[in-house]
Amino acid sequence: MSQKHFGEIAQIIRHTRKETLRTVEVAILYTYFNVGRTIKEEQKDKHTLPGDLLYKLSNELTKEHGKSYSVENLKAFKQFYLLYSGRFFDSDLQKISTAWSESLAEIPHYDSVITLFKKKFSLTWLHDQFLIKIENDKVRNQLEKEAVQNGWSIEKLKLKFPE
Repeated sequence: MSQKHFGEIAQIIRHTRKETLRTVEVAILYTYFNVGRTIKEEQKDKHTLPGDLLYKLSNELTKEHGKSYSVENLKAFKQFYLLYSGRFFDSDLQKISTAWSESLAEIPHYDSVITLFKKKFSLTWLHDQFLIKIENDKVRNQLEKEAVQNGWSIEKLKLKFPE
C-alpha cells in the first residue's frame, strides 16, 4: 500500500475516533443536564428537603449504575443545569425536556437535541464539573472560552485557575 493511501486511512480512523468520543461526551452532558433539571423540578414540585431526595436518588442510581451518581455528583448535575440552562431558548428547553421524557427509540428529534448540545457545550464533563465550582460568572465564562479556544486539557485548566 502506498504511503499516501496509508495516510488517508490513518486520518479517517483518527477523525472517526475523535468524533465518536465527542458524541459520547455530548450524550453524557445531555444526561447530566437532564438529571439536574429533573432534580430541580422534583424538589420544587414535592417541596422536599434537597438532601432527602438526593440521598434516596443516589442510593437507587448507584445500585443500578455505579458510583457516578453520588450525592455530590447529583448536586453537580443540578448546578450544571442551573448555570447552563440559560444557554438555550425556551423552545429548545422544551424540546430537550420532551426528548428526555420519551423512550430513546421513539424520540423524533433526539439527533437534533444532541446536535444542539454539541453547539452549546465544547468541553468535557470534567471541564464543566471544574468550572461550575467557580462562583464568579465572569471568571468562569472567561476560563471556559479560553479552554475552548486553546484546546486546554482539564489539567491545563486547573493550572490556570487552581482551586
